[in-house]
Amino acid sequence: MSAYHSPLWAQFYDNWVDRIFDPTVTSEDVGVYLDQLSQVNAMNDCRPGQPFVIVEVGSGSGRLVRQLFKHLGKRSTISEFSKSKEPEYILIGTEPSAPMLEKARVLWHGFEAGWHEEYHHPESVDVIWGQASAGNFGDYIKKVLSDRPNSDYGDRPEQEGSGLTKADLIIFAAGGVSHVARGEEIRQFLSEVSEYLRPTRGRAIISVLNEFFSPGDHFDSNPALASRFIGSAEQQRIKLSPETAQRIADPSTDGKFFVKHPTLEQWDAEFKVRTDKFRVTLENTDGADVDSAELEWQLKVVNLSEWKELIKQAGLRILEVIPGDIQSWLVINKL
Repeated sequence: MSAYHSPLWAQFYDNWVDRIFDPTVTSEDVGVYLDQLSQVNAMNDCRPGQPFVIVEVGSGSGRLVRQLFKHLGKRSTISEFSKSKEPEYILIGTEPSAPMLEKARVLWHGFEAGWHEEYHHPESVDVIWGQASAGNFGDYIKKVLSDRPNSDYGDRPEQEGSGLTKADLIIFAAGGVSHVARGEEIRQFLSEVSEYLRPTRGRAIISVLNEFFSPGDHFDSNPALASRFIGSAEQQRIKLSPETAQRIADPSTDGKFFVKHPTLEQWDAEFKVRTDKFRVTLENTDGADVDSAELEWQLKVVNLSEWKELIKQAGLRILEVIPGDIQSWLVINKL
């Protein structure tokens, strides 16, 4: 079974991420997205009272949506939007996995309840969750936005792009794009970005884990960035995962533990795709398995030269590549 569609993996995932990554590293992306949003705000060309639309593709359990909401809700006011009754920001989290989406909604309800107790203007940010993949998230955006009062969908097609029909920011976070492992899937994703990203000011920001950049990639504006990726995943295709079984307490239960067993890595040298296969179990206090799942996922090496060509074919361009500690970000807009 694909890991992200497993209820057991959805239950375990956040605990696993917290175990293998320092929280300060996993949250390094929030500042990148807020900085890009500030740049988009500086090019404000929307109608008065019209909210900014932020879409996350592959939102998982909703970590980034909650963190963005926390920042945007604190610093925003709704006074200038009170007449239209519209929020300043619409955050749309799309996720293909039903178990992950359900977990995101559960975590969101708990988070939102606490927020209402502490702040007085949560209405300034509207959060919407929906099931959609990287290849069809645009259909969900269109459905959500077409139901809102400032939408131009179907009403004024001659002004498409001037109203609430496009996303100002499209985010694919935490290296999730590597799970879009086949060429046709990548092309479809970029086609969706091109169609639903607002012209001129809109930005798409795609996170790539540094270990999944193809070695030898040439970074035109930042040679130091290229040196970061020497010895990356493509060169390691015959290596087995060195990990041992990871036993992690489940805080939502009384004394149970998740166990992620060692991963078998299989490389497809032609398509530069790695398939990871692993088993996850849930143990009771006696160490006996009460649940288990055989899981797998695919991860594709990102060849920047190939991506530049695919991006261009989709009517897009790379504005910049931003380096980070464990990931880097491709910032894209429309030609």
